[in-house]
Amino acid sequence: RRFRCPNLLAVAASGCGSYAALGRSRAEPCPSPAPDKATRNDGRTAAFGTLVHEQGTATPKTAEGAKWLYAKWAATYDEALMSWDYTAPDRIAEVSFSNGAGTTDRVLDLGCGTGLSGEALSKKNIGSGGGIVGVDISPEALKVAGEKGVYQQTLIANLDEILPLADEDFDLVVSVGVFSYVQRFDTLFDEILRVSRPGAMCIFTHRQDLWDPDVRGCRTEALKRVRNLKWELISEGTPEDYMPRNPHDDQRALKVRLLAFRKLPAE
Repeated sequence: RRFRCPNLLAVAASGCGSYAALGRSRAEPCPSPAPDKATRNDGRTAAFGTLVHEQGTATPKTAEGAKWLYAKWAATYDEALMSWDYTAPDRIAEVSFSNGAGTTDRVLDLGCGTGLSGEALSKKNIGSGGGIVGVDISPEALKVAGEKGVYQQTLIANLDEILPLADEDFDLVVSVGVFSYVQRFDTLFDEILRVSRPGAMCIFTHRQDLWDPDVRGCRTEALKRVRNLKWELISEGTPEDYMPRNPHDDQRALKVRLLAFRKLPAE
């Protein structure tokens, strides 16, 4: 299960995961759920869409801000994202599977939100034997995720802090639509390595406009751990559409990369 990156090391998702409101800036509004025509619903998502769009820029860069926002959005989150042709969870599952992830793997889903990524992994039979653990900042989102029956356990945690997880416990760590709002990539990547077993993969999405120019040091911190032989870059995805049917032009234009790393054995 050792693969080499087909691209150069010169090496991105909008924060629509529930962890996303952590670190949200005024220039990065939380995308609002689409209006009736796009979401195919009775108006609940459209009505709340206005609230999210108006409040997203004002949401504080704190766990409390994220909790407030997604306490109100969790119930309609899946419906909105699916109406926007949001395929990132399926793509993460595809990349995980193509790189050897399987039934017996123990999986950590960081910023799991309402569980879309857990569902996608389960469809590929990834983690069905080893178990999937979901971590998120929003209790309401975790409640929705827990009801889907794909997670062995769900935990509340802040991804900028030490995770309440044991050392070397996971074979696969995934994160979809979350890294856009992580502030401390040094802490996060160290924590991912700590909880990962030797040979474990870390596969995540990140917005191209944040990964490529190294916003908040995301790229620098990832590649520093490549140079220090903590992990290797398996693959760097080319930019992909993220939410091509989102009603807002800026959100619809976003592209993401899928990045995959593998933890190296200690020397």
